Amino acid sequence: MLLGEYVEPVGKKLKTSPYIIPELVHIVAACEEKLPFVFLGKELKEKDVLFTNIQVDKEAMGLVMDIIKFPDIEGLSKEDCESLRRCLLSCKVRIVTRPVWHVEFLFIDSGLDMEGEEPAGPTQRVIFSHPVNTDHQPMVTALLNEWVAMGHLYTVTRHFRDMYNDPQTGLHRLVQVKAFNYRKLSLLYGNGFTSQVHINWKTDEKQFVLSFGRQGFSSPMNPHVSMTTQLQHDLNNTRSLTYLVQVLHDTWEPMNSLHKLSSAVILGVGTSPKQSMQSFTVIPQSSTHVRISYRSNYCLDVHLRSGNVVAVRDGAYSLFDTSKVTEGFTPIPMLKAFLGMFVDDSVTGGNVRRRSATEDDNPPSPIGMDNIDVFSVTQSHQSSGSPGARQRADVAPSPSTYIGTPSPGALLATGSPGNPQLHVPSPGSFVPAPSPSSLGIHMQSPASAFISPQGMADSGSPYPSTSLAMPSPGQRNWPNSPSVQGPSPASRHGMVASPGHPTLHSPLAGSKDDHSKATVLSPPSRILPQRQWAASTPTLLSHQAFDTLLRPSSIQQLAMHVPLSPLERFLGCNFIRRHIIRVISQEKHLTTVQTTEPGVNIFKGETLQFRVSLNTSTLQTLHMKIQPLPEHKDQWSQEEIQLFEKYFDLKVACPPYKSNALTAFSRLLKANVTILKDVIQIMRLELMPNQDRNVKWSSQLLLTVPPTYAHIAPPGTPAIVVVAKMVLMLQLTRILGPAMPGQPAPEPLSLTIPLLYNIQDNNITLVEKGTNNINHNLTLVSQHLKRFQDSRFHANQECAIYPAVRDLLTNLVLPSGVQGFPGPSANI
Repeated sequence: MLLGEYVEPVGKKLKTSPYIIPELVHIVAACEEKLPFVFLGKELKEKDVLFTNIQVDKEAMGLVMDIIKFPDIEGLSKEDCESLRRCLLSCKVRIVTRPVWHVEFLFIDSGLDMEGEEPAGPTQRVIFSHPVNTDHQPMVTALLNEWVAMGHLYTVTRHFRDMYNDPQTGLHRLVQVKAFNYRKLSLLYGNGFTSQVHINWKTDEKQFVLSFGRQGFSSPMNPHVSMTTQLQHDLNNTRSLTYLVQVLHDTWEPMNSLHKLSSAVILGVGTSPKQSMQSFTVIPQSSTHVRISYRSNYCLDVHLRSGNVVAVRDGAYSLFDTSKVTEGFTPIPMLKAFLGMFVDDSVTGGNVRRRSATEDDNPPSPIGMDNIDVFSVTQSHQSSGSPGARQRADVAPSPSTYIGTPSPGALLATGSPGNPQLHVPSPGSFVPAPSPSSLGIHMQSPASAFISPQGMADSGSPYPSTSLAMPSPGQRNWPNSPSVQGPSPASRHGMVASPGHPTLHSPLAGSKDDHSKATVLSPPSRILPQRQWAASTPTLLSHQAFDTLLRPSSIQQLAMHVPLSPLERFLGCNFIRRHIIRVISQEKHLTTVQTTEPGVNIFKGETLQFRVSLNTSTLQTLHMKIQPLPEHKDQWSQEEIQLFEKYFDLKVACPPYKSNALTAFSRLLKANVTILKDVIQIMRLELMPNQDRNVKWSSQLLLTVPPTYAHIAPPGTPAIVVVAKMVLMLQLTRILGPAMPGQPAPEPLSLTIPLLYNIQDNNITLVEKGTNNINHNLTLVSQHLKRFQDSRFHANQECAIYPAVRDLLTNLVLPSGVQGFPGPSANI
C-alpha cells in the first residue's frame, strides 16, 4: 500500500480514503524502483566497476544502468584485458520482471567461422539473470564471475581464431566451430566431425572445464570421455586451443579403438571362483599416454603419437631401468613378436629388413655390446662398434624406423635412476594420473612435447616428429633439478642404424626381395636365452594396425567362433600358459620338462608327455601335442591322442580362458590309463556329436561347477576331482528332430548331472548331496544308473564310466515338459 492511501472495507466494496497525495505516491514509487540500483551501484563501486547514472530505458520500459568498465582479470595480461574491453560494446543491467536482474552484454562478432550457423550479424548478445535480494553482493560477485569466465574463454579463443582463420594451418580439416557465445565454445572433431567438445571457464574452480559428447544419435560414443581429466589439465596448462585440437585429432582414432576392448567383469576366470576380474581396464596417464591392464596381470604402455602412429611397450617394465618390473604386473612373454605381426609399411617405410618372430624377444647382441655406451651411439655418425657399423653410417632411415634395444646392463650405464648422474625429476613436472597407486606411474607434462600455438611444425602437427610422449633418457630440463647432459630424443629412438640398435618393431621374417633391397647388413644372430626385456622397447604401429589389434574378430581355430580382439586372445593364451606353470607346481603327478623354446611349456604325467605351445603363425591360440612315454607307448592309440589334443585346444585353452578349467583338465591326468581312456571317449561324443545316430542326448563335459550346484561346491571351482573316488559333471541336452514348417523350434530339455565314480568298486552313481531332493529328473537319472549297474556285469572288468554314460545317452527317458537345470550358459 502506498504512503498516504487508506482503504477500509464497506460491505462488498472497497472504499478509498480521500487522503491521497499523488505527488508523494509518485516519489515513493520512483524510490522503490531506484533503490536496488543504488545499492547495486554501491557494491559495484567497491569492486572498481565503473557505471553510469540510472537512466530510463528506451520506450519507458523501466530503468537501466550501463556498466562502462570492468576491472582487469587476474591471470590475464593487460593486452588481453584491453582486447576484451574493446570487444564489449555495452553492458546493461535491468530489472524487467521482478524479482530478477537481467544483465545484457553486447559484443562485436567473434570472427570465427561457424559451420552450419547463419550469420548473427555484426554483434553478439550474451544475457544472464540473477535473483534480486536485499543483499546485492552476490549479484556483483556473479556479474564479475561472468566477466572473468568470458575473459578467459575469449583469450584462448582469440589466439585460436588467428590460426583457425589461416588456411595454411589446415585447422579447418581437423575441427569445426559449432558455436561460440563468449560463455561457451563448442567444437566438432573426429571422423566425420561426429564428436563434440564444449569448453567453458568455471570461476569457482578457476580452470577450464571440458565436457564431451557426440553429434547426432547415430554417431558412436565420444572416445575422449575417459580422458577428460587429462585433457582439461593440458588446456589449463597450455591455454592453447590449437594444442587441444591437435591432441583430439591425433588421438581420436586410437582412443576410438581402445573403446572396442571388452571391459566385461567375468566371475570365475581366476583361481578364486568368488573373485571377479575385469577383462581390460584402460587407465589414462596423460592426454597422449594410457595404460591397458588385462585381468590385473599384464599391462601395456600405449603412447599416442602424431603422424598416425602409436607406440606400444610392455608396461610391466620400468621406463628407466628395464631390469626392474613394476609392482603388481607380470612381463608379457612373446609380446615383441606378437606386436611385430601388426607393423605395416606405413610406419617402417618399407625399407627395413624384417626379422624373424623370435629375434625380437631374443635380440641378437653383438660381442662387447654390454660395454658400449648405447646412448652415445647416435650422437655422431661415427662407428662405436664394429667395422660393419662404419659401413652403415651413411644410411639415413626414417627417425621412427630404428630404436635401441640395449641390455639392462647397458641401460644402467647412463639411463638408469640408479646412476648418480641422472637425477629424478621433480614431482611438479608430472601430471597426477587418476590411476591406482600400485601402478607407480608418473607422466610427463605434454606441454614440453608440443610447440607453442604461435608456431606449427611443417606437418601441421604440434608434436615433435622424433619424440615419444614420455620421458626420455636424453636431454631433460626438469624443474628443481640440474640439467643432465645426454643425447636428443631422436637418438633415444635411434636415427642411425648400428649394431647396438635393432629395429624398433618386430615384424615377421621378410622375403628374399626385402633382403635384396636392404642396404643394412646385420651381424649374424646368436641363439640366446629369451630376453623379455626387449618388449620394454616401444613398437610403432599405425592407427589402422592398432585398430586391427583391438577390434573383435572371429578365428576359425576356436570353438563357437567367439569374437575377441587379437590382443585379448594373445593375452588370454599367456594367462593360461602362466597358470600351467602354477598347476604343474601344485600337482604332484605332473613334472616340468625344461625347454628353451619361447612360447612353449612341456610337462609329463604318468604315461604321457604334453607340449603346450602358441600358434607360431598368429600367437593367438594354444595347442597341445601329446606323446606317450616310451615305456607306455603301446597303451595309447593315435586316435585317442588326437581327441585329447583337440579337446584341450577347443574346450580348455579357449575363451573365456578360465584358470580353473585348466586345473580340472590337469586333474584328469591323475587318473589311471583305463579311466582316462573312458573320459576321452566322452570327449569324443562332445567333439563329434553326429557320429553316433543312436543317441537321444548330446553331452558336454563341464570343467567348472555351474551356479545350480552351489550346494555341492562354490560356482566356478574345478568340476573334476580324482582321489579315491572321481567326480565328473555332464551337461545332457535332448536331441530334437526338425521343427514343423511354420512353427518355432521347441526348447530342448537340458539338465546337469554330477557323476560319482568309485574307482575301487568300479561303480558309478550320482552325487547324492542334496541333488535328488531338488529335481525329479535327477531322481530318474539315479534310478537309471542303478538299473544299469545291476543289469550289467563286468565280465572283462572294463571301466564303467563310458558304458554308463553311453547308456544314458541312448536309453534315458524323461517326462517331456519338465525342465532340468540350466545348460552350460549358466556355467561359470
